[in-house]
Amino acid sequence: TISTTFDTGRCGLMSKSSCLPFYVAGVTQMRSKVYRRANDATAPPQEMEPYKQEQRLLDDLLGTQLNLLTPAALFKAIESGRGTENTPILVGHHNMHSLLRLQKDPAVVEFYSYCRYCYLDGQALAVVLRLLGVRHKELSGFSLMNDLPALLQRAEGAGWRVAYIGSQPGVIELAEQRFRKLVPKLAFRLYHGYQGNYEQTLEDLAQFAPDLLLVGMGMPKQELWILRHLQRLPASVILQAGGTLDYLAGEQARPPRWIYRIGFAWFYRLVHSPRRLGRRYLLEPLCLVPRLSAFRQGLRSARKGSV
Repeated sequence: TISTTFDTGRCGLMSKSSCLPFYVAGVTQMRSKVYRRANDATAPPQEMEPYKQEQRLLDDLLGTQLNLLTPAALFKAIESGRGTENTPILVGHHNMHSLLRLQKDPAVVEFYSYCRYCYLDGQALAVVLRLLGVRHKELSGFSLMNDLPALLQRAEGAGWRVAYIGSQPGVIELAEQRFRKLVPKLAFRLYHGYQGNYEQTLEDLAQFAPDLLLVGMGMPKQELWILRHLQRLPASVILQAGGTLDYLAGEQARPPRWIYRIGFAWFYRLVHSPRRLGRRYLLEPLCLVPRLSAFRQGLRSARKGSV
């Protein structure tokens, strides 16, 4: 099993500069534990197998193992993981923003090192990876923003208990109404993410014992929250959720599926929220150029060496 006996104070109480050496020195060892676990007999079947030729380089780039390629694979991972262990199972996703945070934030590094599963959030990063030379024919992304209704319906049919923490109180009220119309038989709990003290929420979660817990506070707040409270969280499958609930509740404009499929969902969101997303979508990718260039060179060198 994956050990969760880490010092949560490293994430919340120490400065980034003081805790960086711990992450740099220990991340390889933590990743290896996760990778062995991700490939053992409890992992879902073949469609969740990681890449082969690009696996090591992708592992280094993403800080974890990319092993969920479709929404169906995510559903299977949740189904196979829920209720089978006495510690939470973390499921991460990656987009361009998370890649940048991975370079700058030790808490994000630690979060991904503990992830059992990971998928690409949206098509944009999948397109970038193809342009850089990743050849895996099934490389693709999907978005919880689009697939949350299907996930909730799957949960309702399977009898899962679902909890979500994040978003503002007003969004929670709208989302509760949406949940009751979409999945009237689903057992669920929604908690807003603007709490000064999460003690009552943690106690309620322990009593409710959800099979699936979604944490949507934005990055890196949600990752830090998970790490700080991991030892007190129920043995759920835990997903990063970002602003998913805002889109479900109608508080944010959700791109049409055809825009999402061609990889321009980011542009649609930028047009609708330029002040909030301008820096993220226009400036942050430039900071990734050196890292992505090194990744591309690594792919080329590996292929030359295998010839």
